[in-house]
Amino acid sequence: MSSWATCGRRTAALEASSVPRTREDESKDGEEHDGGGHRGPEDPAGTLPGFLPAEEKERLGRLCKLLIDQGRLEYLQRRGFRGALQRYADPGVSLENVLLTALPAQAPPADATA
Repeated sequence: MSSWATCGRRTAALEASSVPRTREDESKDGEEHDGGGHRGPEDPAGTLPGFLPAEEKERLGRLCKLLIDQGRLEYLQRRGFRGALQRYADPGVSLENVLLTALPAQAPPADATA
């Protein structure tokens, strides 16, 4: 589900670029994000009956990515690291734009405990 955060925009970005797409690119789009990528005449707006609209899937995908990133951060904090999540690029540049940084937590100086 986390791939839903990027599935719709990746295709649009590739179409807007000057790089020609290959059949392999097109098949990867479908395989990676929506189980085959088939969109028939009943699906002109990116929604099949009984499924979520593309905008809702993208929103849920972003929430999934946030949940995964927060879990990673919590894991590191429980193991003695100071961590932070930082956005490093505009979403127009890259939809994968969250950086997780972590450093070992500082131990108090030995003479401070006496």
